[in-house]
Amino acid sequence: MLLISYEKLYGKRYLIVLDDVWDIDTWDELTRPFPKVVNESRIILTTRQKEVAFHGKCNTDPLNLRLLSSEESWELLEKRAFGKESCPDELLNVGKEIALNCKGIPLVVDLIAGVIAWREKTKFVWLEVRNNLNSFILNSESGSDEDLMPRIVTILYDKEHCGPNNFVLLNSKKKRHSGKHLCSLLITGDEMEDRLSDACRVRDFKLLRMLDLSPSFMLVKDSLLNEIGMLNHLRFLRIGTEVKSPPSSFSNL
Repeated sequence: MLLISYEKLYGKRYLIVLDDVWDIDTWDELTRPFPKVVNESRIILTTRQKEVAFHGKCNTDPLNLRLLSSEESWELLEKRAFGKESCPDELLNVGKEIALNCKGIPLVVDLIAGVIAWREKTKFVWLEVRNNLNSFILNSESGSDEDLMPRIVTILYDKEHCGPNNFVLLNSKKKRHSGKHLCSLLITGDEMEDRLSDACRVRDFKLLRMLDLSPSFMLVKDSLLNEIGMLNHLRFLRIGTEVKSPPSSFSNL
């Protein structure tokens, strides 16, 4: 979490880069603390939404980056997965199919290359990746922010600026908040009333391996304890609770 002081920036030259801005409201919220662009200061944004780019433009028109060709996609994937080495002949065809299915999006190619780089480099494994690409990338029918969400999230809860009714970690109406690939979640800060289960639904974070709900933030009660028990991949848990014994669902952990 980045806290920005208007007073500290005023009159100074700054360069701010906002990556992957998904809607106009978010752009307006993120840029509100900044003084008007003076002294050659600049705010650069990247987005996949044309309307956001045109809304946020100030001094220059948006630059529309082209997609990679199939050859460029394969070159990027091979370099990311093998480094200075070349792809073995037995993986060449399926590797090019994987690169082609990344649809020319550099970030997606890099994401998939990172996945296969850590897996066994056999044709069987690569065929499995090729046949399940939708587990890692989303096609145009489903726009692609959801699978590119951060794996690690840290939240500092400030009661003065974010009341319990405004605290929504997971919003089912917005796919970008699905968090289905979230691996680590830490929430700390001011004490909050017991409404987190309604605002969060941690049971939807199916791949969560580390959950740290600071006792200073809240004491976990029965309903949320049951949800935590559904996190089968959890390896680290820190919570505060007054419950005398954990629910039976904790045997799943």
